Amino acid sequence: YFCVLGGSATNSYATTNLTVTDFTGLQSAFTTANANTAEDYVVTINGTIQATAPLTLTNAKMTLAGSGTIQGYDSTASGNTKSSLIRASGSALTLDGVTISGHKGYAAVSLRSSSFTMKSGAIKDNTSTQAGGAINSTNSYITMAGGEISNNTTADGGGGIHARCYVYSAPTSTDLLPNMNTANFKNDRR
Repeated sequence: YFCVLGGSATNSYATTNLTVTDFTGLQSAFTTANANTAEDYVVTINGTIQATAPLTLTNAKMTLAGSGTIQGYDSTASGNTKSSLIRASGSALTLDGVTISGHKGYAAVSLRSSSFTMKSGAIKDNTSTQAGGAINSTNSYITMAGGEISNNTTADGGGGIHARCYVYSAPTSTDLLPNMNTANFKNDRR
């Protein structure tokens, strides 16, 4: 693989604060953010929201904040298409307090040409049939400023984080390192 990443941009975004209490509200927040890419959406979740389908963020900026949980769904179940719970493409996604757990299928969070910042919260107890139990990243920037990535499993590489062509800002404290993640490695000669 050949990757070139670099450069920086300063953008000024208007901020829209939303509080959601159910999956329909969360889906609506993602849809609204995708339609209004000149705004920064701060979505507050304080309870448990049971997901029933993937959430897609495209060319948008969103922070998932609060003390709540997004409970994943079993995308491997009959009738479902295997998917990540959150798919970000060309976007900036921040996790600040929210827990993402219990997803089965692909990685809980899938990043493509995006940035991901984890300030606090957790991505835990997810199971992937492909690389990356918690996060699968391609051509993306990942910053771990806090939080927990733990107890994620995968049938391929990267029980916690699987990254290709990326920039990873490592935590300065060992308390922030991804831990207790399991991967069954394949011989990847790419």
